[in-house]
Amino acid sequence: MSGYVEFTSGTGETKSKAGELGVQGQDFAALAKQGKADHEDLANLDTFGNDKLGARIMEQLKDVHTVFEAMEKIGGQLHTASSQLTDGVKIQEGSELENFLNVNKIKP
Repeated sequence: MSGYVEFTSGTGETKSKAGELGVQGQDFAALAKQGKADHEDLANLDTFGNDKLGARIMEQLKDVHTVFEAMEKIGGQLHTASSQLTDGVKIQEGSELENFLNVNKIKP
């Protein structure tokens, strides 16, 4: 599947949204990292009981670290995407300025 994204807003607004996306990505990754640490501290038999039920709960939670790792990776990818979007907008702004100067025969 392929497609494209069309922005009908100005470059300033797009850069602002990209910045917000980057911050949200960093926050999401940080929360995932904290969740992973909290899980490691709290998910034990002392919390759930040292019996058959506690053992069953621990068995169900054994792979939860992969969820936190995936969340951390997604947060990092959101931050990377925001940086790439910001770079693209800067290139677009440069091209628009260059075209404006050429059309109006302005020498910088």
